[in-house]
Amino acid sequence: MEKKVLKWKEYWTNLTWKSVIVRLVPLMLLALVLGTSPIWADYSKPISVKELPTTAQEMLKEWFPDSRIAFVEKEIEYFSKTYKVILADGMKLEFDRKGEWTTVDAKFHSVPSELVPQPILDYVREYYPGVKIVSIEKKKREYEIDLSNSLELKFDNKHFYLTDLDD
Repeated sequence: MEKKVLKWKEYWTNLTWKSVIVRLVPLMLLALVLGTSPIWADYSKPISVKELPTTAQEMLKEWFPDSRIAFVEKEIEYFSKTYKVILADGMKLEFDRKGEWTTVDAKFHSVPSELVPQPILDYVREYYPGVKIVSIEKKKREYEIDLSNSLELKFDNKHFYLTDLDD
């Protein structure tokens, strides 16, 4: 036990300012980064339509020219940036950082058929005649479609095969 005490005494007496700084600075930086990351991790603020990426502005003019825009928001989460647009009739659109649409939620209306890939549109018309597509979400590997009859369909985004059906 005496040896352990001597080792600790030797350790503390041999410490220099340089060795203390070399050991403490990385720990302090890590604590600073971990302590402040929740502050900038999820940040959103209202913006004007003119602050949307050009692609998103063009899509809104082309597909929703008569719709009034009620709210536009820019959301930053760690290293990604998204935009949310809410129209006066309740429709919600989401865009990625480049301005490409990722989600169109039409609520009480139907999603413009031009935004739905043709194979998906054909499938819905064949198997669910008279049912509207009320929401479409474009993900990395699939499309999620919500129908007015409360069904949710998932399609592969390459060959447009139905991969899941949820009621």
